[in-house]
This record gives sequence, C-alpha cells and structure tokens, in this order.
Amino acid sequence: MNLYRRRILQITGCLLFLSPAPALADEPVETALKAFVASIDASPDWAATYRGITYDPATGTGTLSGLSIRSEKTPSHFDFETLAVSGYADATDGGFTAKEIKAEGGTVAAGFVTIALDNVDIADLAVPRLAPTPYDPAKPFTSMIRVYREALKVSLSRATIGTIGMIQNLNGLNNRVTYRNFVIDGMKDGKVASVKAGPLSLETPSPEGLVAMNVASLEATGMDLGAMIHAYDPDAYVGGVGDMVWHTMLQKASYSGVSMEMPGVNVTMSGLAMDDFRVRQPKHSFAGFFDLIMANPGLAQSELQGKAKSEIVNLLAAMGVGRFAVSGINVAASGIDRLSLGDFHFNDLSSDGLGEMGIAGLEGLVQGQGSVRVGHFAFGGITFPSLDALQAAIAAEDTHAPVDPRTLMPKLGFVDAAGLELISTDFPRTSLDSFRLDLGKYAGPVPTSVAVDMKGLDVPAQLLDRRARQSLAMFGLDRIQAAYRLKMDWDPASKVLDVSDFHAGITRLGAVSGSVKLGNVADPEALSQGAVGRVAPDASLIDAKVTFTDYSVVDKALAMLATKMKFPPDKIRQQFADALPFLLSVTVLTDPTMLKIFRQSGLLGKVTPAIKTFMAVPGSSITATFEPARPVPLASLEGAVQTTPETVLDTLGFSLSADGKPAVQPGGGAEPEKPAPAPPQPAAPAQDELRKTQPAN
Repeated sequence: MNLYRRRILQITGCLLFLSPAPALADEPVETALKAFVASIDASPDWAATYRGITYDPATGTGTLSGLSIRSEKTPSHFDFETLAVSGYADATDGGFTAKEIKAEGGTVAAGFVTIALDNVDIADLAVPRLAPTPYDPAKPFTSMIRVYREALKVSLSRATIGTIGMIQNLNGLNNRVTYRNFVIDGMKDGKVASVKAGPLSLETPSPEGLVAMNVASLEATGMDLGAMIHAYDPDAYVGGVGDMVWHTMLQKASYSGVSMEMPGVNVTMSGLAMDDFRVRQPKHSFAGFFDLIMANPGLAQSELQGKAKSEIVNLLAAMGVGRFAVSGINVAASGIDRLSLGDFHFNDLSSDGLGEMGIAGLEGLVQGQGSVRVGHFAFGGITFPSLDALQAAIAAEDTHAPVDPRTLMPKLGFVDAAGLELISTDFPRTSLDSFRLDLGKYAGPVPTSVAVDMKGLDVPAQLLDRRARQSLAMFGLDRIQAAYRLKMDWDPASKVLDVSDFHAGITRLGAVSGSVKLGNVADPEALSQGAVGRVAPDASLIDAKVTFTDYSVVDKALAMLATKMKFPPDKIRQQFADALPFLLSVTVLTDPTMLKIFRQSGLLGKVTPAIKTFMAVPGSSITATFEPARPVPLASLEGAVQTTPETVLDTLGFSLSADGKPAVQPGGGAEPEKPAPAPPQPAAPAQDELRKTQPAN
C-alpha cells in the first residue's frame, strides 16, 4: 500500500485500520472497504484478503468478514472475523466519518505481543485527512511520534471493547494480561475525557511459580495526549531548546480492589491512585537517544551506558507526579503473622524536588520475634540539585575534573513521625509519641532555620552503654522517657543566631530549658567545610536564659547522700538547703579566681536565696538569666575572669531565681507524688548538723 495508507494503519491501530481511504470518498461503503483491502494488498510489505462483503441498505451498514492482513517480512498480522461500518460519509477535507464501527474476533500479532479483541464498538468516529509521515529507519522513535502527532486529529464519542487479551512471550514465558469492559469516552483534539476498565488480570510465570494480579476496576480521567507529544516530539522544540513548561498529561488515575498472589505471599490493596501526572520539554530533546537504541538493538553496553549517562538529566526533567498513593495494603506470607500498611504516598515529585513521601498505619507482627508499629512517618520539602549542577557533575566525571559535592546535596525540608513502637525478644518496648524536624533558609548546604520537637521517647536502659545504665540504676530507673525541643534561626543580615527555645528533659529526673541569642555569628556554611571554629570566632552574647526543672532527681540524689552519710532522709533536704551557702564557700576555697568572684562580686548573696528556695521545694525550677546592657564578646570573658573577675557577673547581667512551685511531670502528674511542703525557715545549726554526719577520717 502507499505511504499514506500505511500511516493510516499505524495511527488507528488494531481498531481503526479498516477505515476507508480518502481517495474513495465518493464510493459506497462496501466499495470503499474493498478498495481499502486492495490497497493494502498492493503494498510489497503486506498481504490482505477477506472472505466476503455484505451491505444492508436499510441501515447503511457494510460488513466485511474474514479479514486477514499479514506482513510479508515479519510474523506480524491483523485478523478480524467481522467488521461492520455504519453511517459512513466522506469528509470535505478528504477524510471520513462513521456513525459506528463494530468488530468481532480480532487478533493482532506484532513481535512478541499477541492481542485478542472482542466486542469492539466505536461510535461517532471522525478521521480527517492526515498528513503523510515518512518513516526514517534511522529515527524510529521520532517517526513514531510524528505518526502519533497526526493521530491526535482522530476523534470519537465512545469506544468500547468487551475483552482485550494480551500475551507477551518473553524468554519463552507467556505473560497474560486481560482487560474487560474497556471504555474510552470523549476523544477529541488529543484529549480523552475518561478511560475505564475492569476487571483486569495479569499472570506472569516465574521460576518460583505463577505470579497473578487482579484489579477490580480502573479509571483514568483528563488525559491530554497532546501534552505527551509536545514533550516527546523533537520538532516541537523551538530552536532545538525545550520550554521547561509543565503540562498535565493525566489528571487522575485510580485502581481499586487490587490483589497479587505470589509463591508464598498474598498481597491485597484497597486502591492505587495517581493525580496530576505531568510532562514538559527538558532543555534538550531526548528523542535522539531513543532513536539510537531502537535503531541499533545490538548497541554495545558500554556505548549505551555512555549515551544514557549524557541523557539522564533530560529524562529526569521531563516528568512529574502530583500525587501517587497506595492504600489498604495487607500482606499474608509464611512466617509473618501480620503485616499491613494503611497508606504509602508521595506528593509533588519531579526533578525539581519532592513535596512529601510517607507511610501511615504500618503494623507488623512475627510471633516469638517481635512487632513494629508506625502511626505516621513522612519526610519532604526536598529541593533537588539543579539540572545544570547534575549535568556539570556528569561532564566532570568524564574529564576527571573536581566537583564540589555541596552543589549536589539535596535540601531537606522536614521529617515528621508519630506513634512509633518496636518490641523485640531482645529488648523491651521502645516507642516514640511524636517527632518533627523542620529545616529551612539554607546557606549553601546548611540550614540556618532549625526546629525540632520530640515527645514521648521511651527507651529501655539495656539499649544504652554500660555507664549510662549504671547512672540510671543509681536513680532507680530502667528506662529513659525523654522529650526534646529546639528552635534556632540565623539571620544573615544581622548575623544574629537566635536559639529562641531549647528543652531537654527526662521523666522522673529533670529538664534543662532556655534560650540564647548570639550576635556577630559568621556564615554557618563554614560548618559544611568542617570549619567549626570559623562559625562564631567573634560572637557576642546578647542574652540568655537557662532553667533547670526538678522532676525528682534532687530527691533521689539527696536520698543517696542521706544513705551514704547515715542522715535521716526526711531531714536531708532542709538541712542541705540551709548548709548550701557554707558548701559553696568551701568549694571555691581552692580556686583563687572563683574565690575572688565570690567575695568581690557578691555572687554568694545573689544565688543563695534562689538555691535555698529551689532545694526546699521538691519539683521546683531554678533559672539563670544573662541580660548584659550591651552584647558581650565571648572571647573577652576569659581575660575578664583572669584580670577583673569581680566585674564578670555585672557585665553579663547575671541573676538567679527560683519559682518555688512544683513542676508538672511530663505526661501528667506532679513530682513529687506527695504534696510539697512549704519552704522551711532557715535553721541555724544546719551546717553543724550536716558536718556531724560526715564519716570520720
């Protein structure tokens, strides 16, 4: 057949290849069908025959039976038992229209794929005159895309196929795919309103046994085939340069009732969904790469890898997904008592970055070994390295030029988790109520805005090292129940590092919290180069506040002290608070600098009331505040301590205070368990009583 007829055959595929030729626009439908078959048979590449043609003048339907089209050079063939065309009419542009085309008993064989079609029904088909598309054997991919570009002109109101059965023979194994109730609605101008099908089935042999997959139904809406052609067709690149503009190719696709059976494993999913699948022209077309590998199937592996490496950036840049999600996953497998996942998803994925990837509702159980539970885990807000940086790194690899790894580092936005629990026969329950990390305002590869919030960390002591276990055992603890919080920002304009919130606490022990603000902090990007000393060599203290809250660690420490000194436990807190000024004085006797600070700065008088209040009220807090009149260079403090120690505290604006109120224990409840007594009055003999309890030398 002539070149135009061959393109018509390629465009309409196994459904539309029987369309009458434009050259026969003035002939009745049966004459057009005969001429169409004859034109195919006249081609040196194809042979076409049919058993007979009938025409029903009452309905204007021409029926072709026993149609067979076979390639003279390959095993490819097209067969239909019957083909009926109703409402045929020539179009003014040289094309044609048909009110309805029905086909039965269709078989299409091409290469390793054989497709069986039954109950084909196409309504309101319109095929305009299509431009000739010469085939270039050196550019098979580009030639195919050009044919597809012409095919976008074909329109129809609806096409249904009762059954599509596909067999793929790969390495001697037959993969079987069956679609039932396949429906295409509203195809016009390269856009398709919807595609539906269901049920679907897939059978794939494997060395371990048969792998089967079943899908109750699928639906896809809002398809724009023109968007795909715009991205794939090299002729659409103006001046050979891509526009990098996103176009939605598929608004939504969903699969429901998915099940997979594999040897020893059964997986069910309530659904899969994909939204906003989009494509764009990368900076340079990758059509030449596909032309190369399709035209040269025997291409050496080394050459193929080299070409792929140079094109990988363009391939990555061409596609993006708004959202992909799998829900209601259940796995039944030998050795696993329970494995389920409520949700796996990723959002906004492209070469530009990743919005979010996460899971929810993970539960796993293996009897006799352990269990795992994840309420929610996600990370995202990721910015990938620029395409130019990737391209430069690939080029540098070939020339062995140095590459700055910082230009290839992605920037993480957040990590979020909740409801984590792990139980094993090797250790008791470990859990985490919630965790959130937010990073932003990157200076190079280093985030200058950091926020961390961790609650309800519960870890058995046996997972810690020996020294940590011994320390916890001293306080009667066999687990760590902890919380942590941090919020930090660095302003490049003012060079102020503001740790506006910090908290680290262990239940039944205590917590440290506070804030600090430093000025004249250099660019934190020096951290990425390992130059920690360059980050803040000239930093100055603007203000700071540190609070220690007692969750009973003081009680436990005093109880141990009372036991060691054989002192009545019920009196140790009061006596220790009264004796504290004396103990502080003794502590600094051996340090001349500290002694000078104590004597000349009035430190003892400043801290004694607060310390006594803190010690007297179980579960209270004590706060050290630094509010200098002006920023204090940190480098100057060491010299001031040596030369004028009496001025250090005033320079720093130091004060110490205690609230005298029992703190609320994390998770509810107050420490200590019994009501806290009122702050006791100072007892004059406290120091002597405490000294009497000391063991004799």
